[in-house]
Amino acid sequence: MADLLTCHRLARQVDQGLTCIDALVAITLDGRAQIGDRALLNHAKLTAARIAEMQADFDKLPPHFRLVDALDVGERFNLLDCTCLAVKDGFRSFANILNDGESAKGWAISLMDILGRTVVDWNVVLRMENIWCDRFLDAYRIPIRIERLKAIQSVEDDIRQLGMTIREKKSLVWDLLINPVRH
Repeated sequence: MADLLTCHRLARQVDQGLTCIDALVAITLDGRAQIGDRALLNHAKLTAARIAEMQADFDKLPPHFRLVDALDVGERFNLLDCTCLAVKDGFRSFANILNDGESAKGWAISLMDILGRTVVDWNVVLRMENIWCDRFLDAYRIPIRIERLKAIQSVEDDIRQLGMTIREKKSLVWDLLINPVRH
């Protein structure tokens, strides 16, 4: 029982991280400990007093960090950090990450770096990212499941529509070069 309680406590410690990965690892650890709890209750000959003691120990555990809160803190900051990385090091930094550290090559990446440094107002980009994060989080926080799913679908539909609008242009890069003020 002490080992299982230690596993539950470890899950709560991991759960103090700020990312979805931390939350998912904590949920997995706690789930594994719950399997052990069930096995202990099914196979050990525990007295009612011992079971009550176990319950009291479990009741003392802090609640899990909500996954939506991890999205709000850690994942939002990761997104904003990646954007700042693009501002600082250019889009080449993403290509290097995606290519396992190989040097990014090509005129397209160089052009994107130039545009990113001269045309893009990164404050607008950061504000837009925060707006989209807020919309998703508002949807995820809706307590009634069917309403929450509809709200999430609505935000995803809006993102898809934005993507279609961008794809309909002959060339977003060309449009940025011709009309930089509009963006």
